[in-house]
This record gives sequence, C-alpha cells and structure tokens, in this order.
Amino acid sequence: MEKQLLIVMIADIFGYSRLSQLDEFKVVDRQLAYSKDFIYPTIKEFNGTLIKNTGDGFLAIFNVAQSAMNCALKIQKEIPLMETPFEEELKIKYRIGLNVGDVLKTDEDVFGNVVNISARIEGICIPGGICVSSALRDVLENYEEFHFKDIGLHKVKNIKNPLRVFQSELNLDAPAAEELDNGIHQNIKFCMSNNDVQIAYSSIGKGIPILKAPNWLNHIEYEIRSPLWAPLLKSFSEQYQLIRFDQRGTGLSDWDPPEISEDAMIEDMKSVVNASNIKKFGIYGLSQGCAFAIRYAVENPEQVKFLILFGGYILGRTKRNSEADKNQHEIGVKMIEAGWGSNSQIYRNFFTNSFIPDGLKEEINSFDELQRVSTNSSNAVRIHNMNGNVDVTEYAKLISVPTLVLHCEGDQVNPLKEGRRMASAIPNAYFKTLKGNNHVLLSGTPEYLEFFSEVNNFIKEIT
Repeated sequence: MEKQLLIVMIADIFGYSRLSQLDEFKVVDRQLAYSKDFIYPTIKEFNGTLIKNTGDGFLAIFNVAQSAMNCALKIQKEIPLMETPFEEELKIKYRIGLNVGDVLKTDEDVFGNVVNISARIEGICIPGGICVSSALRDVLENYEEFHFKDIGLHKVKNIKNPLRVFQSELNLDAPAAEELDNGIHQNIKFCMSNNDVQIAYSSIGKGIPILKAPNWLNHIEYEIRSPLWAPLLKSFSEQYQLIRFDQRGTGLSDWDPPEISEDAMIEDMKSVVNASNIKKFGIYGLSQGCAFAIRYAVENPEQVKFLILFGGYILGRTKRNSEADKNQHEIGVKMIEAGWGSNSQIYRNFFTNSFIPDGLKEEINSFDELQRVSTNSSNAVRIHNMNGNVDVTEYAKLISVPTLVLHCEGDQVNPLKEGRRMASAIPNAYFKTLKGNNHVLLSGTPEYLEFFSEVNNFIKEIT
C-alpha cells in the first residue's frame, strides 16, 4: 500500500432502485452497455484508471485534474444523448463527484478521506451534474470555463471542517438558482448535542436575541445567499440578534445522527443556547418549528421571554383526525423516496409548489436547490416522519409567556385552521391572520411587510 496524490471520481445512477422497479431488465441492460462500450473506454481515453464497478456506478482515479474533469464532462454530455429515446421517468442519469488529495492505493483499491469526501460530494450532486471540491476546482486550469457555481459548505463525516463544494453548470437540465449577495456576514460555529452529534449554528444582527427553531430542512450557509431566505434573515438581523442552527441530519450539522426525534430537537436547541451564551430570549418558530418552540418554552421557562409562531401547528398530520392529512403525509414519504433531488418537475416541485405557490422563478429554484443540498433522501424521510408525528397539545396549554401567532389565509402546507387550533390552545395568545397563500414569507409581498409590522409592535409592547 502506498500514498499518492490522485483525483478520485465517484459516480452513480440517480434513483437506481426506482428505475429498477419500473423496468429492471432494460435498465440493467442499458447500464451494462453504457459502462462497457462508453464509460470505461472514456475513462481510459483520459488516462484514468477504473478501480471498481459499484453496482449502479463506478470509482476511478486520475493523475491530472483537467483530464478527470474533461472525462466527467464527456460522460455527462453523451449519456443524455443516448437516453433520448426513453421517457423522462425512465432515463438513466449519472451523478459525478470529484476530489483531489492523498489516497492510500493498493493494486486493487483506494482508501482514505479523499475517497469518502468524493462519495459525499457525489451524493449531493444534481442528476446529470458534476460536483467538485474546492481543492480540485482550485487546481484546474481555467476553471472559469466550467462555469462552476458555489453550492456552499457541506459537512462530511469524520472531517472536522465543512468543505466548500462547486457544481458545474454545463449541460444541466435543472434551472440554476440565483444567489444573492446581501452583505450579511455570519460566523459559523459548532457545538455538541446529545449522542455526540455536532450542530452548526450562527448568529446575525444585534439587539434582543431570538432563537429560530428548526423547520423543514436547514442550511445556514446556503440560506444566507438565497433569494428566498436572505431577505427574511436580513429583516430580522436589522433589529434583532437572530440565532440559527442546522437541525441534525441537515446542512452543516451531522448527517448521520443515531436519533432524529422531537426529543433530539429540544436537546439541539439547548446545546445551541448554551454555546451561544444567551440568557433570556424569544423563539421564532416556522411551521413545525412552532411545536419545538412551544415545548422548549414550557420546559425552560426561565430562559424564554416570548414566542413568535408563524404557519405552524401543534398536531402533525398523522395525529390529526383526518384521512386526507394522513394520506398527504404518506404521499410525501413516497415522493421523497422516489425522487429526492430529481430534475423531474413532479418531484422537484412537490414541496415547493405548496410552500411558495406565488414564488418567483428564482425563489422557486432556490427552494428546490436548498432541499437538495441540505440533506439526503434518508434523512428527509426521517425528518418528515418526525414532523408528522408531533403532538404538543398539552405543552401548548402550559405556555405562560407572551405569544404571537401568525398564519397566512391561503397556506397550502398547514391550513389556517391549524393556526387557529394552536392559538386557541395557548393561553392569551394573540392571533393574526395575514393575506396570501405562501407557507414561507416572500420579500415584497403584503404579508411580508405585515408580518414584520406585527412582530415589531408585539416585541415593543412586551419589552
């Protein structure tokens, strides 16, 4: 065994299990033919070495960064042409991840963190796309020609510091999400929660501290550059100190936690509070974050000054006396399992269309992208099931701090009646209905302006 500086390429077929179930023999036949007649010869053409077939993909190594990138580009340009005769849902689409570093090499295999990082980079890549580490991008000649897009920092198992990942925008079917440079700067830090789970958190702005409870998928580094989330964060930070964190299983926090549960979310909130050294603060809950905010306030009354709850609920879909809600929950699980991160509009927009039905193109693209880069399908299912099983009804009855509950009239994720149910359960809660159909506040809309007007007036009255 010897150590060598190499470029590691890892690829797999996106949604291979789903494709196999739909048309196993034809998919396998095409895959084998592509591998034998095109992919493996292409690796050799660019002076690469095929290390092994991984079932639905492959692992190869290269000595030259430019050759590895050109090989990946050829594969991703030619495979879609070969797949033209097939329907969209039956098309084979590869994801390719590339990284460079010292690799332990034997005659038959390669080992080390460089390989592990390549696999993680490949896992967040869009179908038909190419993702590379910042280390590889920096050693490429004329990397501008590859039109790389910064898709943010990503936490990799057994690697201490988050890694910045770039995605080549060449030959991608999915629309690119525009990024926003809004001048917000944050210092990302890490703390340990229960089970030695590492949690990424940050603080922006000054003023009364407000802790943001976890909601449907987080990535504190990506959100700050998102045209969807950045305006909201900026508006908060202009008047308050907003403390945010990536819930376990998402963003820059650990992606392999032994437990994802309501109890774990509360422990993560406690860990962030202790690490941030805030003593008395408000909590902002969005969607299921409202349930976590309510429980935390009851269990830690000496810390919490007030609650701001938007678009939330106290009963998850599986806990409501409604077959329609239970069916919708199960549909969500199936959509995640079948097409998480897919280019297909059916899968990409399942959550997006209900969260922001009135969103602009760049906001919709950003929400799609956030979901993809923030976690994998396995964790998305775990989080989805956790949220569906939430029940904080009894906690809500014990709330003793001032509480503002806001809800959009046309919210398609959590109906207005769920906001009313929550406000009714919380003693002396102030309930305000906002115009609009969106579950997430969109900058420039009347409900966005009204939200901050209500929040600012509420905080002034109670402090």
